[in-house]
Amino acid sequence: MANSSFIQYLGRAPGVLKLASLFYCVADPQTPWTVRAAGLFAAFYLIFPIDLIPDVLIFLLGLGVLDDVAILYMAYKMAESHIQPRHKQQALDLFGLTEQDLNN
Repeated sequence: MANSSFIQYLGRAPGVLKLASLFYCVADPQTPWTVRAAGLFAAFYLIFPIDLIPDVLIFLLGLGVLDDVAILYMAYKMAESHIQPRHKQQALDLFGLTEQDLNN
């Protein structure tokens, strides 16, 4: 891992490749519109300044990101059956990783 870049290190973080695969699935015109809409909703929810649980609570109780994680999880679960091997490969390529890198 000493020769790995920060991007490769980030790609190995739990859930990051799944989110990148979700992004490529949502960007794929062959993905059903309902799945694409759920993914876009999740992305907008993350950047929208008003949350169900305000992010400022992360400093107080560590709770501020729970709603963000829940929305991302629901979008991923909705898209999971539509994520194709090509989406996973695009995510691996984004981080400069291979399947073998993940197994080491």
